[in-house]
Amino acid sequence: MKRLAILLLSVALPGMAAAEDVFIRIEAKRGTEAAMAAAAGWQDRVGDLPAVVFPLNSTWTAIALGPLPREAAETRIAALKDAGTIPADSLLTPADGISAT
Repeated sequence: MKRLAILLLSVALPGMAAAEDVFIRIEAKRGTEAAMAAAAGWQDRVGDLPAVVFPLNSTWTAIALGPLPREAAETRIAALKDAGTIPADSLLTPADGISAT
């Protein structure tokens, strides 16, 4: 029974991950005002993706692009990094539970 459960999870989990929406997190700033100004600059550079902000903790605010389905975001983040449009240390962050503005 345990083997069957593991088999079913190994088949189901990749599909579940692919359906997940994510943000392309590009930087963080101290304070919302600085983050909003930075987001406006990123919006001008990237254009076709919405630039959003969301709190990371009590002092830091993330600037991100999206949300996008994970598969599309993986392709997009690679292209943006290769073009030098976003920092090389940008990463994907799950969108679930994040209230972005």
